[in-house]
Amino acid sequence: MAKYGHFSYKARNYGISAGRGTDGAAWPAGRDVASCDPAEIRMGSVDNKRDNSRQGRPDVSLQDRRRAIMETVVTLFLQQLRILYVVGGILVVLGSLALAAAILTRTASLMPIGILMVIAGLFEMGVGTKGRAEDGPVTPFMTSGGAHMVAGAVTILAPVLPSYVFTTALGGALLLAGLSWLRAGFALPERFQSPVVVICGGVTALAGLLIFSRWHGVNENLLAIMLGCEMLVRGWSWMGFGAGLTRALHK
Repeated sequence: MAKYGHFSYKARNYGISAGRGTDGAAWPAGRDVASCDPAEIRMGSVDNKRDNSRQGRPDVSLQDRRRAIMETVVTLFLQQLRILYVVGGILVVLGSLALAAAILTRTASLMPIGILMVIAGLFEMGVGTKGRAEDGPVTPFMTSGGAHMVAGAVTILAPVLPSYVFTTALGGALLLAGLSWLRAGFALPERFQSPVVVICGGVTALAGLLIFSRWHGVNENLLAIMLGCEMLVRGWSWMGFGAGLTRALHK
């Protein structure tokens, strides 16, 4: 595995003594995070925070924890880049099907759109799990996948839900998913920062805000097109994220 330059453990961020791992064992000199086994990564864990308190170290900031989580995510994604392209392609196909169903059918039905959203969220949660360290915190991509599954379930139940409940739940779920992507984009290590992650978060959050505020009423055709476009953007963003990591890896 290639060396990743400055991309290495920062002991001050994770409460790890210099030259030692999270279990207190000696840490080989010059070893960087890219060469670690995933099971060794404990970034941002509760155990480290408790160790800090016992040893009189100040707790790390929320932003440092987020950066630590994303460094773990990037480290694990770099070992399995192909899955980002695969999941991105699946989401593009699902988004295309949703968009075609919304445009080509005269009578809009949100149920098939909701089913496709649940499937897309399931795939996204799966790839998000691949970026989670053992015993590590939930990653932003897992949160996004779960939020999209909730949004899909709400969309399936649209015919039996009151209008205000439907728009509030759907808009809130998409807003949470968008904010999760934005959080991930701004917390990425400098070398691996990708604008597509931030763009995807912005698009999803904007869609959530528009639905939450009941912009343009509750037009099912427009809503179906918005949801299909959001899935398409998310799929292309996963592939763009993978391409960005690949370019950074070979620099």
